[in-house]
Amino acid sequence: MTARISRFRTELIVALGLTLVAHYAAGSSQFVRIDPGRVDFGAVYAEQDVRQEVVIRNVGSSPLVLEEPTASCPACLRIDLSARTLPPQEAIVLTLDYNPGPDLGDHHLHVDIPLSGAEDSVLLPVSASVLPAYRISHDYLYFDQSDLHPAQSAVIQVVPEFEMFGQPDPDSVSTPYYAVAWATPPSDGAPYRFTISPTDAMPRGLTTREFLVPSSDPRDPPFRIVAATLNRPPLHIYPSPVTVSSRNAEQFRILFIEQTSPQLVEILTIESEDPRIRWEFSSTILPDKRLLNLYIVNVGRETETLGDVVISTDHEEQREIRVPVVIDNEQQARARLPQPAGFVASRTRCGCGPR
Repeated sequence: MTARISRFRTELIVALGLTLVAHYAAGSSQFVRIDPGRVDFGAVYAEQDVRQEVVIRNVGSSPLVLEEPTASCPACLRIDLSARTLPPQEAIVLTLDYNPGPDLGDHHLHVDIPLSGAEDSVLLPVSASVLPAYRISHDYLYFDQSDLHPAQSAVIQVVPEFEMFGQPDPDSVSTPYYAVAWATPPSDGAPYRFTISPTDAMPRGLTTREFLVPSSDPRDPPFRIVAATLNRPPLHIYPSPVTVSSRNAEQFRILFIEQTSPQLVEILTIESEDPRIRWEFSSTILPDKRLLNLYIVNVGRETETLGDVVISTDHEEQREIRVPVVIDNEQQARARLPQPAGFVASRTRCGCGPR
C-alpha cells in the first residue's frame, strides 16, 4: 500500500512538472514586451516610404527564440529583425519599412512574430492613413490610333499636396513605346506640366504601360500614371475572340471589320475550321466598315473552342487573320436571330452553305 502511494506521488509530480513545462512553452509570449505595442504611421502619402522601429524585450528568466515574422501585407510592409535569439532581460529591434502603394484610405495591418516552441505568438497591430500626394489631371490615359489617324500627345498637370524637396523627373520614365517630356519648364509656384506621346515603335494591338514618375529628391514620393494605346491594324476585326454560350444550340454573332489603312485591304477568303460555324456578309453603307454575321449551330458543353474563323487578305502585314470562337459555359445565351438566307457556299460571299 505504501509503495502504491509512493508511486502515485511520483507520477503526480512528473505530471505536474510536464504541465508546468507545457504551460511555460505555450505562454512564452507573456514574457515579451513590445514598445510601442501598436505602430501607427499616421498620415502617409501614397507611394511614400516610411520607417519605424519597435523594441522587443525579454522580461523573463529564460532565453527566447523568435521565428521568422510575417506581415499581413508582404508587398507593402517589409520586416527586419536585428537578432533571433533574445536573452533574458535583453532587447532586440524590429524595423518596419512601409510603402502603401497607390491605395488610399485607412490601412489596418499586423505583424505576426512566432516564438519557437510556443503555441501562441506576438501580434503587433500596424495602421496608417494614406493620403494622395499629388493632384493629377489625368492618371489614366487612353490613346486610339491607326495608320489613318495617328495618336496625339496628352498633357498631364500635377500639383503636389506637400512641400517637395525636389521636382518630378518625367524624362527618366520614357520607354520605346511612350515618350515622356516636360510640356513647360518647371517654375516655382506653378503646376508641373508634361506630355506623354505614343511613339512610332508602338506595336499593333493594345499596349498598356504603368509609369512611376520619381522625384529628383528620393525623399519625395513618386506618382503613378497608366497609359494604354490601341494601335489598330490595317484591318481591325473585333470582337476577338468571339464568345458563345453552351446554353443555346443556335446563336448569332457579328464581327466588325474596320478599314484603318489608307491602302485598301482586300479580303481574299474566309473559312471556318468548324462546320458548325456559318457566315455571311451583312449589307452596310459605310465604306470603311463591313459586318460579318456568324451563325453558330449545335453548340454543346463538350468542348471549349470551336476553332477559328480564318480571314486571308492581300495586305503584307495581315496575310492571315484568325478569330477564335470559344465556348463560355457561364455566359448567358443570347436570343436566336434569323439564319442566313441560304446562298451557295462561297469563300468570299457566304459561308452558310445551302439550306
